[in-house]
Amino acid sequence: MRSAYKTLLISALAVAMATSTGCIYGGPTVPVGEMVTETSTISVTTAESVTVVVDVGVCDLVIEGGADTLLDAEFTYNVPSWKPTIAYTESGSHGTLTVRQSTTRGSVGRGADCDWHLRFSDDIALTIKVDTGVGRSELDLTGLMLTDLNVDAGVGEVIVELGNAGDHDVTIGIDSGVGDVVLHIPEQTNVVLDCDMGIGGVDAGSLVKRDGAYVTHITAESGPTVRINVDVGVGDVKVNGPQPRT
Repeated sequence: MRSAYKTLLISALAVAMATSTGCIYGGPTVPVGEMVTETSTISVTTAESVTVVVDVGVCDLVIEGGADTLLDAEFTYNVPSWKPTIAYTESGSHGTLTVRQSTTRGSVGRGADCDWHLRFSDDIALTIKVDTGVGRSELDLTGLMLTDLNVDAGVGEVIVELGNAGDHDVTIGIDSGVGDVVLHIPEQTNVVLDCDMGIGGVDAGSLVKRDGAYVTHITAESGPTVRINVDVGVGDVKVNGPQPRT
């Protein structure tokens, strides 16, 4: 993580962060300690589907598939009060997993750093909700049995790799306050992209604009559809792929 970049964002969005993440800037300085790396795994018992809630104030986040259990996580941080908490419950065939960064009251000292790497099972249907304050978010959906994804990002770049998400109907919502949104769309993926922009533009790549939305050249009859709704306050939306058909 680029600490200088993160420190600048923290300073610029201090008031917003106080509201959105429960962190209060000003007052006593929260100490920065030695870098700590922790790992955690969570397994399901009877659940066939799981709602995942990721709530983090200041951190760089990576989400991807490929885990042998529901969750295989690695957390690296050097602010002791940022220690993550994990809760998992099941009710019948559905589970709820919450991964949350502890809130911090006070000003964070220089050199604060935090990275989360969350890997999820490819064999369980997932609804994922991500709420971030400051930091870069990379979400690689390749292999995941994703039904819905909602990202609420305060400040920082959001990168989404659709992977094989287009194998079934998926709804993706991204609400970004400040930062670019980058979408990687593979071949043979049927996409409908709606963008609500504040300050910034849309580079739709090979998508074409039709009825107010950006769509692939593949028709709805070609299979499942990935519907993406992006709302950006300040920043650009960039689409990479798929290659236009001839």
